[in-house]
Amino acid sequence: MQTALSTRACSGGMRPVSMSRSCRMPHMRAIRPFTAAPVHVQQTAAAAVPSPGARQRLPVCSAAAKDATEQVPVTLPRTGFFISKTEVPAFIPRDDMMDQILRWALIEAEEGGQRNFGMPMQVHQRFKDGMTWGFEVEIIKEGERQADLSIGFDDEVCVKSEWIGQDGTGMPTNEGKQQEVAGKHFEIWKTCDRKVDEDLRATIRAFCTGLVSALNKYYAFGSVFAEEI
Repeated sequence: MQTALSTRACSGGMRPVSMSRSCRMPHMRAIRPFTAAPVHVQQTAAAAVPSPGARQRLPVCSAAAKDATEQVPVTLPRTGFFISKTEVPAFIPRDDMMDQILRWALIEAEEGGQRNFGMPMQVHQRFKDGMTWGFEVEIIKEGERQADLSIGFDDEVCVKSEWIGQDGTGMPTNEGKQQEVAGKHFEIWKTCDRKVDEDLRATIRAFCTGLVSALNKYYAFGSVFAEEI
């Protein structure tokens, strides 16, 4: 199931969502520019050998590691300039999805922001109830903060059913146990009121386009680092 973060200029398999004129994105079929660099994890003699079925996660580093220690909560609801959002299906595991999106941002934005998007960036991890709920991105130019972006789930809930059945007409129905899942939408906000010039607008657009591409890969392949086929 391939789904995209929807905008006026970029539509995916989810519900269409409006996006401001200042941050329009190109059509997703043209997106192929951002390939995550391989991550090398240093091994030591005392390192434990994971079991074959164990999930391995990339280490949180830099500014996000500091935030992970401090457990900085995310501010909900977000305020500022709304850019875009998409509804996330109830069966998608929120922790795994945000964990992968965060690590994409650390590699592509914090480590390679100047190269990939035109300006240096810093990424700050944010939490809700002990779980990664999103992150904030500082866009920097010549040592000065230019803009702040907030990426993450909202505080709405959706309902997940134990299984999908059919009614007498063959239409799908929710059956079995019902469970509320927090984080109905994945959102992007510009949370500062700083003026946006053309260079900054281009950087924000490029970052959002790369984020959409990573999200598409997660929906299609289960990994934001999967190579497109």
